[in-house]
Amino acid sequence: MVRAQIESGAIGEPLLAYAPRLNGAAGQARLKGRVSLPMVLGVHDFDIGRWMIGSEPVSVVARERRGFLKAKEWDVEDSSVALITFANNALATVELDWVLPDGHPTGFDQRLDVNGTTGRAEPIGHDAGVTMIDSGISTWPDTALWPMIYGRVVGALEKETEHFIDCTRFQREPMVTPNDAQIAVNVALAAQGSAGTGAAVVL
Repeated sequence: MVRAQIESGAIGEPLLAYAPRLNGAAGQARLKGRVSLPMVLGVHDFDIGRWMIGSEPVSVVARERRGFLKAKEWDVEDSSVALITFANNALATVELDWVLPDGHPTGFDQRLDVNGTTGRAEPIGHDAGVTMIDSGISTWPDTALWPMIYGRVVGALEKETEHFIDCTRFQREPMVTPNDAQIAVNVALAAQGSAGTGAAVVL
């Protein structure tokens, strides 16, 4: 819906995107340092930022912070921040981390703000519209990504799985192409490389 609004000109020309995707250390308790922040979390926002802005990424500058998770024997970034420049001169900042406190109501915090010449879009991923309070503890149950309703996973995960199955069964072109996936991976690799050297990476 947000992409359709941007295409219609509702916010004017997209100029700047901000995408925090913050998770708790529980994710690394499962992954145990096997994959970097840009590769496991960042690819989502590198891809959707490109889609929302409607332009190709041309350079990436990134920084990372390490130490907190390394003390837990997971040699991976605690936090990573990437600044992406697009061919149309729009910018996107993608902020990633594994250090969200255990007591956070959802266990993750994600959003995507897109500022344009005449307006702004603010899809928020972590607050799905329901608050549950039990013994003084508040939680925000997932109603959008992959909630279990009557014993079945529904939401975005269900929709993307159905789309994949339909494309396979009926030989349809997928909405997300292999080229889209490759570009997102290229940006993730550029973010890793830039964080390691301190220099911008030209795509």
